[in-house]
Amino acid sequence: MNIVDNKIKEYENFLEDVLKKDLREIDIKLNQSVEKYEEWENLQNTIRIWQTLNEKDLKMLVPLGNNINVNATAEDYDKLLVDIGVGCLLEMSFEEALKYSNIRMKVVKKDIDHYRQLAVHVKVKMKLVLLGINELILTK
Repeated sequence: MNIVDNKIKEYENFLEDVLKKDLREIDIKLNQSVEKYEEWENLQNTIRIWQTLNEKDLKMLVPLGNNINVNATAEDYDKLLVDIGVGCLLEMSFEEALKYSNIRMKVVKKDIDHYRQLAVHVKVKMKLVLLGINELILTK
């Protein structure tokens, strides 16, 4: 193998072993952040639905696990427990939960933007490596 072939192989290995691995890791973190954002968005939608209900008692189907559900009635549902992280639940009013979820959504949105920007940078590097490989192939 000559020097050009060695350089092409080196670039290909960098592309496969480093850049594609980085892109996969960024994609995983991006998807996790999007899921978190959707969870907070779902909480807001649920709260808005509950706020529009005029019924005194709310009848619902509660999952217990293992495909077992029970009918339940909530007599007072003006507060809810919100998971604020590390398994800690905090009782909040609907308004407090909406404010808290807005704050969390802003933080998660910044994470999403950050991971998208990282993905763009890695893709640019991948394109440059591919262009470099192409130039080396043309000079052979």
